[in-house]
Amino acid sequence: RCITDSHHGNWETRRFLFSKWTLREGWDNPNVFVIAKLRSSGSESSKIQEVGRGLRLPVDENGHRVHQEEWPSRLAFLIGYDEKAFASMLVDEINRDSKVQLNEQKLDEAMITLIVTERQKVDPAFTELRLLEDLDDKKLINRSNEFKPSVTLNGETKSGFAWLLEFYPELTQARVRADRIRDNKPASRLRVRLRKENWEQLSSIWEQFSRRYMLQFERSGASLEQIAAEVLRDPALYIRQKPSQVQQRLVSNEDNGRFEVAQREGELAASEFMAGMKYGHFLKQLALRTSLPVNVLHPVLMAMLRDVLHGDSRYLSEISLDNMTRALQARINAHFAQRHDYLPLDFQASTSVFDSTARQFREEI
Repeated sequence: RCITDSHHGNWETRRFLFSKWTLREGWDNPNVFVIAKLRSSGSESSKIQEVGRGLRLPVDENGHRVHQEEWPSRLAFLIGYDEKAFASMLVDEINRDSKVQLNEQKLDEAMITLIVTERQKVDPAFTELRLLEDLDDKKLINRSNEFKPSVTLNGETKSGFAWLLEFYPELTQARVRADRIRDNKPASRLRVRLRKENWEQLSSIWEQFSRRYMLQFERSGASLEQIAAEVLRDPALYIRQKPSQVQQRLVSNEDNGRFEVAQREGELAASEFMAGMKYGHFLKQLALRTSLPVNVLHPVLMAMLRDVLHGDSRYLSEISLDNMTRALQARINAHFAQRHDYLPLDFQASTSVFDSTARQFREEI
């Protein structure tokens, strides 16, 4: 309950990513919905073992039980072309070994559906009513569709269930239902022929549409140096950091009888400021986070540290680094957002309608 139920009485939705090694080495989590193979496994036993880890799906991602007819109960197994033969072999093996569970006491809906489906392949007029009438005429079942324990036909006595298997051998040759294993190959696409005489009237416009352009931003070194100077000269960005403490208390809620964790954070009252980063490390991190050259950041940062901060390296804190990163990114985005142009390229790209190589419209799409 603690894992699946939130404090507000709602189901907690959780999704996980497992490595193939976790699946292989015995993690018995029943809620595996998708297995994606990034590379082929070594042996056939390894492949089968990996598939087997996902074949127990009693609940969905919200913790609710699902039935076999519901979509969340399915396992999606994504493989590459190199395991196509293995997938085909696995389906054939399942079809050979998997029989429909037969009820020997009563003719149930699954058995009726299977018989009718198989018989209709050779006799489309065969129906459920016809099946029940036939079994009733042979006195194999009673009015509740229960098999009679002893039925004599042609001088031979068997149970109603045994006679059913003899008259309808489809039950002994049952395979996995066709929709149990689905191959989600892309369906064949519908092709539509174009009326080229109408499209030719738009040829000049379509040639412009098929042109390709490159988005080019105006970004000069002088502008970057100016932005860095304006932003990094703000003393408010430089913060010395104190160590903080976290207090947690377990509080009992009398209304619902649950325990809750109360947390309080704050700086240590009598503590000194924490040591800052080394200058070289601080400068490198700032350059990586902002994608600005070191030679643009270094002069301004060094001048601030020497002239304004009096060489106090404690200002080179994680908080200062975050402040500078946000300020620089915001200023750069605002400065260069509208400073761009579309540069036409010397080629056209083919589309689903227009063939740029032949410079004509396609026959069909």
